[in-house]
Amino acid sequence: MPSKTMTLDEQIRMLQKFGNPEFMHKCAIGLALVCGAMLALAYYKQEFFFLLLALMFGLFGFANRKIARNAIWAAKAWRVGFSTSGTVEMTLKTYDESTTYSGLVRDAQHKTWGMKFGKPPGWVPQAGTVAAKLYYVTEAQWPVLIVTEQGILVPGREPKLIH
Repeated sequence: MPSKTMTLDEQIRMLQKFGNPEFMHKCAIGLALVCGAMLALAYYKQEFFFLLLALMFGLFGFANRKIARNAIWAAKAWRVGFSTSGTVEMTLKTYDESTTYSGLVRDAQHKTWGMKFGKPPGWVPQAGTVAAKLYYVTEAQWPVLIVTEQGILVPGREPKLIH
């Protein structure tokens, strides 16, 4: 099923919603409550399955904490960060039915960052080099938000400085 194409403004609005620290805090509390409920069920029902579910939800939250942090930083960068022009050289790799997105992001000071991105909601990046506006926050040494004419990109993990 093809995903809905979103305008750049719609993508930014969605980033502001999901990159809101209060929203992320509520998600973390909700995930902790689900883990607690699964642990309680495992104890009262004496079912190992609920213990596995609690472990799975806990690992999911732990594994995605940096992704959540990057979304918060990206939303903040759009509101109050500083920006510079740059380019992003996108690389797409397809495995079976999934595609991974990575890129080399170059800023105006000739720094090059190797970044991995999740699938951007609302658009499908194409392989190649495009102009971009790079947004920064003081908490990070790398661009936390990349805006192209087609859409936005947020690093999934901490990027690597290549040059």
